[in-house]
Amino acid sequence: DLTGEIPPEIEGLVNLEILFLGKNQLSGSIPLDIINLVNLTHISLHDNQLTGGIPSGVTNLTNLISLYLSNNQLTGEIPSQIGNLIDLEVLYLDDNQLSGEITFDFNQLQNLNNINLWNNNLSGSFPENICELSLDEFHITNNNFCPPYPDCLTEEEIGYQDTSECVEYQLGDINMDGLLDILDIVLGVNILLDIVEYTDEQYELLDYNQDGECNILDLVRIIDYILGN
Repeated sequence: DLTGEIPPEIEGLVNLEILFLGKNQLSGSIPLDIINLVNLTHISLHDNQLTGGIPSGVTNLTNLISLYLSNNQLTGEIPSQIGNLIDLEVLYLDDNQLSGEITFDFNQLQNLNNINLWNNNLSGSFPENICELSLDEFHITNNNFCPPYPDCLTEEEIGYQDTSECVEYQLGDINMDGLLDILDIVLGVNILLDIVEYTDEQYELLDYNQDGECNILDLVRIIDYILGN
């Protein structure tokens, strides 16, 4: 039943390794001074009434193993600097009001095995390199992530996404860059020759004549379109 704000004087606890303040009624923002506690390995501030953003200086906490910020009222983007926390194993940011795209590199977080981002306003494409990780728990449902989704994710893991603001790609735009051009032809040829990996959505975009099959006829139709025929 603790109330009020987390005092900035917390920066004086320079040897602190574990900070558990979850399930209280704490308000205000996460103190910027928390980034000076470089010995922290675990932070748990979940189930409070914290507002504001996640401090970008979190990258200073290079020993951090777990970060629990679930069920608050945090806003803004997830700092890209989180990608520098190479020892991080648990990242729980669910039930907040976070927005923007995922900008950190999952390839840097090889120890990460628990990710919970559900019930936010996160958008954009979810990084394909999430498939490089071996995850025990993963939830992103109830966000605004746009397809295509990484092939390694199941429908259950993706869950419901509000895609009303997502771009609907034109048939033939196989590389999904918003343009129909020679790059789509090259990718289409490589897909038909089974040279490159592709997603189900890319295969559907290649089926230009929508006959349920992808073949040379689809490429001919795409070329005709590009040439203005």
